[in-house]
Amino acid sequence: MEIHQLRYFLAVAEQGGMRQAARVCHVTQPTLSMQIQKLEDELGHRLFDRSSRGTELTEAGRSLLPRARKILGELSVTLDTVRADVERGRGRLRVGAIPTIAPFLLPPAVRRFQKQNPEAELVIAEDVTASLIEELVASRLDLAFMSLPLDDERITFEHLFDEPLSVVMAKEDPLAERKTVRPNDLVDRPPIVLHDMHCLGQRVQAYCEVIGLGEHEQWKAAQLATVQEWVALGLGVSLLPRMVAERDRSAKRVYRPLAKPVPTRAVVAAHRADRPLSVLGRSLVDAVMQD
Repeated sequence: MEIHQLRYFLAVAEQGGMRQAARVCHVTQPTLSMQIQKLEDELGHRLFDRSSRGTELTEAGRSLLPRARKILGELSVTLDTVRADVERGRGRLRVGAIPTIAPFLLPPAVRRFQKQNPEAELVIAEDVTASLIEELVASRLDLAFMSLPLDDERITFEHLFDEPLSVVMAKEDPLAERKTVRPNDLVDRPPIVLHDMHCLGQRVQAYCEVIGLGEHEQWKAAQLATVQEWVALGLGVSLLPRMVAERDRSAKRVYRPLAKPVPTRAVVAAHRADRPLSVLGRSLVDAVMQD
């Protein structure tokens, strides 16, 4: 039993004939008659008697009529309620973010989002890019904040901004006295990088290879905090995003910009390619972009 079949049935009952009902429903009479026939076949009973006097409800039709009205009425109320909830910012939004974005980009954006959508339920998961893609594809997440590259045809993304990477070093490092650091200044310092399961780790390792730091044995960490602590101990240098640098309150580390060409990472908002971003999703993206 299909919703449109009930609509056609109700139209025939109210209009008193197939031709009039077809006109009201904006379909051809054969199309409407075929759908009524399918409904009758499924129920196992005729719904209308056709005679020279018109189309009259059978006993089965009279039994179905109030139920069809109730079903279609409840459906209309449900649709109106869902639309109203969306317009009021109600509903649930499931969001993912990679570890090098979640604690820095999301907190102020979430505060703005919650203020604008007080009735919305927000769920946030932090994970690496590969896992977030799996969650998006499986529809367990609606939206994820991550960085490029993102090579999966099932996922589309909205580019938010390009973020420069800065050199971070121990405060005792002689390079800390400079306003800008050149790539050649780093060649004698061991690189400290995130594990390549992180997209930022991949990006930094690639840059290290380009400027010649790849010849050094690398210190690899699974967490951003570990990278920062090893840098503070003077074990080497690293490259970290600007949002990390702006929120690092430690006096043990110093961040300096790199001379051109400056390495960057592209921050994006990703979602399934076959599903548009929801109203709540758009609200959170807009909140992120207010920074």
